[in-house]
Amino acid sequence: MSDILAILHNLTAIDIVDILLVAALFYTLYTFVKGTRAVHILQGLALMLILSFLASKTNMRTTAWILSSSWLIWVMAFVILFQVELRRALSRLGQHRIFSFFQETIEEEIIDEVVKSSNVLSSRRFGALIVIEKIDGLKPYVETGVKLDCAVSSEIISTIFMSKGSLHDGAVIIQEKNISSAGCILPLSENPDLKRVYGTRHRAALGLSEESDAVIVVVSEETGSISLVQHGKMANGLDPDTLKEMLTLYLVGK
Repeated sequence: MSDILAILHNLTAIDIVDILLVAALFYTLYTFVKGTRAVHILQGLALMLILSFLASKTNMRTTAWILSSSWLIWVMAFVILFQVELRRALSRLGQHRIFSFFQETIEEEIIDEVVKSSNVLSSRRFGALIVIEKIDGLKPYVETGVKLDCAVSSEIISTIFMSKGSLHDGAVIIQEKNISSAGCILPLSENPDLKRVYGTRHRAALGLSEESDAVIVVVSEETGSISLVQHGKMANGLDPDTLKEMLTLYLVGK
């Protein structure tokens, strides 16, 4: 107890700022990875950091040596095992409002066209998968489909998914304010907690959202329900007004 009091007594203003910055960093990372597999590893790293700091300040040399020696191994294992979660967290950090000045936003007319086509497809019970690229590039998935490179319009999107051709089973990807390609193949989510009621389209939307910051609209072929997916989370049963509000929030920032 006396050692701890001595440590607190010897703390300088720089030490306090240093501790607060590290705490803020871990808290920010925790909020980004909360609800993912990485959260428990991050908690373990935070505990090791605290123990290492206390061991070094109390001259517990053996404990400090063991912790400092294993620290690099834990960090490398964390990065390797949870690279998807880390990439998602960094992507979300890059979308913070302080960086919004440097980011190009989707025009609201495009959002209107996506909402209009989703409503048409929903009313007629045609399944659809519409992907809107944000910061993370989707080129590998674009190349799995048929290149279109045309303006975004509800008529084109509706025609693609209401046809019985090869394109209606895949995803439409919107890049740089254009429909880049259609019939694209997306990765399926590997989340073991995913409900069995979700079909291939919903699993594909969740799978892509786990690997990128894309915003995905899903229309269920069975129920006509409209869903919006981003960052591994899905909002179901959306009406056109709510869909537009959420798309505007995620893509325009309003």
